[in-house]
Amino acid sequence: MTSCKDWIAATLADDFSLFRTIVEVFKEPLETLLEDPKMQLLNQTEMKIVFGNVPPILEVHEKMLSDLSACLRDWREEARVGNLVGRYAADLLRVYPPFVNFFENTKKTLEECDKNIPRRVWMAFAYIYA
Repeated sequence: MTSCKDWIAATLADDFSLFRTIVEVFKEPLETLLEDPKMQLLNQTEMKIVFGNVPPILEVHEKMLSDLSACLRDWREEARVGNLVGRYAADLLRVYPPFVNFFENTKKTLEECDKNIPRRVWMAFAYIYA
């Protein structure tokens, strides 16, 4: 049976990994293409809509994961994982609402890009930059 602290650690690590993948595999390579208008898959506005709210979430998750890892490494029975999560409550309340509130706009932008850019181009991009 998984303990609560282990579940929180695994969930936080999974979330961090997901957001890091979004940044490293998609955002950063697409940003390099912005330098050449002929190579752009997304323009600056589309990039901001799709990826603009991700880096702040990644930053908070990275700090939380680091603190949680230290807590688990030096585990004592009196340790309170909830206190650690509580320390980041204000940060989480700052970074998640923009991501959640603009998710439909992000999804719509991606759907429009998918219509305008042939799927084979996206597949080539994924192959080259993966």
